[in-house]
Amino acid sequence: MSPRRRARIATAAGLALAAVALVAGVTTSPAAVAAPCGAATVPTLAALDGRIATNIYGGEVGGSETQVDLHHVTGAPDLLAAVASGDAAATVAAVKRIVYHPFWHIVRLRVLDAAGALLADFGGPFVIAPVDGTLVAGGTTIGS
Repeated sequence: MSPRRRARIATAAGLALAAVALVAGVTTSPAAVAAPCGAATVPTLAALDGRIATNIYGGEVGGSETQVDLHHVTGAPDLLAAVASGDAAATVAAVKRIVYHPFWHIVRLRVLDAAGALLADFGGPFVIAPVDGTLVAGGTTIGS
């Protein structure tokens, strides 16, 4: 994840937390309990949380950075060679290089051969928005 993207997500999360804290602080006072908007607090917070989650998910699934990262994976020569040869150890090595790359935001990478057999599965457990890709070599689909 780029530093700019991390900053945007952190800012959005901070604003959401500030809004929650502000609303929680207002609704705990006796005067706020009697206020006409008091009953709308929970639905308002739920709607805000939903919008924030939807925006983060949308950026993770279809953002331009995601498309660039997908191209890094599907175009990686070492990964394509390993999958084409069916070499699981070489596939794992390529996957680790991709996941640990300092400038790409790839949390977990699972690689299957053309028949759907698992060749490698490496990375963190918390994936917000999985993205599928096709591995092609010589015009033939060799995996995903």
